[in-house]
Amino acid sequence: MAGKATTVEEQIELLRSRGMTIEDVDKAKEILLDVGYYRLGFYWY
Repeated sequence: MAGKATTVEEQIELLRSRGMTIEDVDKAKEILLDVGYYRLGFYWY
């Protein structure tokens, strides 16, 4: 079963809720659109 797709804004809020500090929302959107939320996880660890 596939998960629900999330918007970039929802992804940013999820990252914040997990403790990531995001000061530049526009830059965060750019990175998420380029790298992708799930690939970002590999960099996070």
